[in-house]
Amino acid sequence: MKRKWIAALALGVVMAGSAILGGWQVPVSAAAEKTGTGLADHVMKAYQEGWKYSYGAYGQFSGSTRATDCSGLIKSYLWWTDDSHNPKAGSIAVGGGASAMLNSATEKGTIDYSDYSSLPRTHGLILYQPGHVGVYVGNDMAVDNRDYGYDIKYEPVFGRSRKKWTTWFKLPQITYPTTGFYTFQGNTYYYENGEYIIKDSRTIGDTIYTFGADGILVSEELTPEAQAAQAAQLKAEEEAAAAAEAAKSAIIPEDGAVITTFGITEEKESALSAAGPVQVAIPLAQAAPQEQEEQNNSFPTVGVIVLCGLLGAGIFGRELLQKRKNVNS
Repeated sequence: MKRKWIAALALGVVMAGSAILGGWQVPVSAAAEKTGTGLADHVMKAYQEGWKYSYGAYGQFSGSTRATDCSGLIKSYLWWTDDSHNPKAGSIAVGGGASAMLNSATEKGTIDYSDYSSLPRTHGLILYQPGHVGVYVGNDMAVDNRDYGYDIKYEPVFGRSRKKWTTWFKLPQITYPTTGFYTFQGNTYYYENGEYIIKDSRTIGDTIYTFGADGILVSEELTPEAQAAQAAQLKAEEEAAAAAEAAKSAIIPEDGAVITTFGITEEKESALSAAGPVQVAIPLAQAAPQEQEEQNNSFPTVGVIVLCGLLGAGIFGRELLQKRKNVNS
């Protein structure tokens, strides 16, 4: 009775909560952790879908597509719900504009256009120039929604045709890669100390991973030691399978007959010794399944009878020879 009362109370709480919220639920995508690679994937999606520029917008539908301004492109990721609805404004607190976002950063650096290494190889970094922000998506490329008539663009960071980015920074609301494997646009990267590696290999466990100039994983193979161990294991398995097959063949010949061989050794002068080994074959291949099973089950009895018969014949033959010797003597 007590359990039923508790269950009823729990159901009532759930129903009351649903009534208060009006049936609205937070989509899983909105509650998920916001990451650097996730932000980079999001702005690439916006570019591929051809989002438009609109001052103050943060990803709302505008005709057949969506619209944002420069900082709104980043907010659209933080406030995203799903592909069918507008982002939920304010669901995550974030600076209102480009300068406010920069001021909230706890990690930032200056971009030196004579030094490519001044920009960390980190997906989802925010790029800044006075009054404007964009998103770094790796391999010297950035996405930004810059102005009316220009809309969203995907261009190199170094060699940018318009005003150059001056600063990079990490947004506090975003979790950036540290060390390990990460995925962006379906490709695999390996990060060390917050940057993905390029033109290099790493041995992790029993595997050698090789990465191209753009940081994308291009190949993976077992280490020589792991290959040797794998070959030895395969060889051992093959030998075990061959041994098992050989043992099976020794018990049941290919023609399906069960063969028992009795070797009877007598003295040289014995007539039985001249006969050599005696073989008794009980064919099974032609028998029906049920009859074959019965023959299989009866084989030990038949073998015993045959063995006894042969032993008796041997004893009889030996006594006969002995009698002949006695008569001759």
